[in-house]
Amino acid sequence: MTATLSEILDAVGSLLTEDQKDQLAAQLIGSQLKLVQPGDLITAELFNSVLANIADLAIRVSALEGVSGGPYIDHIEPQGIAIPVNATMTIVGRGFRPGNADNLVTIDNVTISAFSLASDDSHLVFTIPDSFAQLPRVAQVKVKVGDANSNTVSVGIAPEVVVQSGTVAIRSIGPALGIIKEGNTYTLIWQVLAATRLPATYTFKPVVSNVVGATEKDWTDNIQVGQPGPVQLDSGEAISVTMTLKVPTGATSANIALTASSDDKAITGTAAPIVFAVGKEGETSDPRAVIALTQQNPKFNGLPNPLVNATIDALPGVTMTANGTSQLYVQLNVLAGDPSAQGIYKYSAKVEGETARWTLGAPVPASNANVTSASAPKIFFPIQSKTGDTTTVSQITIYAKKYTNAADATPAFTSLVTVPIKGA
Repeated sequence: MTATLSEILDAVGSLLTEDQKDQLAAQLIGSQLKLVQPGDLITAELFNSVLANIADLAIRVSALEGVSGGPYIDHIEPQGIAIPVNATMTIVGRGFRPGNADNLVTIDNVTISAFSLASDDSHLVFTIPDSFAQLPRVAQVKVKVGDANSNTVSVGIAPEVVVQSGTVAIRSIGPALGIIKEGNTYTLIWQVLAATRLPATYTFKPVVSNVVGATEKDWTDNIQVGQPGPVQLDSGEAISVTMTLKVPTGATSANIALTASSDDKAITGTAAPIVFAVGKEGETSDPRAVIALTQQNPKFNGLPNPLVNATIDALPGVTMTANGTSQLYVQLNVLAGDPSAQGIYKYSAKVEGETARWTLGAPVPASNANVTSASAPKIFFPIQSKTGDTTTVSQITIYAKKYTNAADATPAFTSLVTVPIKGA
């Protein structure tokens, strides 16, 4: 292929400053330029010679800048890709002074003056700010130290790669169940709250665990979820999901919960279960207070904690090694903006299932006098384990009872959480 000299000059002109163009014409290809006129056809050989001379000139100019103490960019990392905003860029070269206030990087018209501690005189490490009007784009990068400017290097800048994150929280919001009877049908209402970075589409399913006197399938076959999904929820959006349940023939007890799962499986959440025990009153948690299992401490008395967070039957729970001693931590959060949720709370707990294996002590503290939405107190229960199998699941039900007055015999309401536990 052939091209006119004017086309070549137009193509390479943006790579050089005016002074560099003059040097190029005068020092490197002056004799060759005299052989042709703008508009003449030239050979690929001559064009390749021009490009080689340009590269040689850039190297010699950069070398001169280095000698004089000015900065020089060798390359930008990561190489070969467009780097997204809010990602890390590293300029590799020489003559940098990252500790100086007058060491600046410009990416087009965006200036960076703060650099990572990993920076040194040959590396400038920083986060690309989200300050560009149009993306993706090919931007020009330059380093300035004092009055000295580096060579200019092109780099691709891309939009931020947003990764889904967050949680979906589910809690029971009633109604009261009364005495659980075999063959009766009950309605449960669950509130589902999405707290995610991106919208997500969810499906809802029942979770049945700790079944006694009937099979898990017997219970599952008698549960209908009114709105199983798919349902899209934006971040901060909440919906109510209704579940109807008929207690199967021969049932003694079971734990019932609702789980939500996004279509990409990135976000999942499961409610604290409700215990359905035939002949006993169904225990539901008042939504004005939420008592939740926290992340357990990695150490206890200076040694690895025998009590470890785990997911058991799709629920947040714990495992504990045999003959261990530890403390089970939970946290109380009360509804903001509702005066009836604030005030005096007293705590208690009970173990169900393999009760002989677990010894649960009194809560510390036993109560809190002035709980508000801002206080979020933590409570722990001393716990000991004995030898037993590692497959049987027990459950610890923890209660937070709200009292209007400390001397009242009956709480204004009760909130609870059921924590599954098994040996490890």
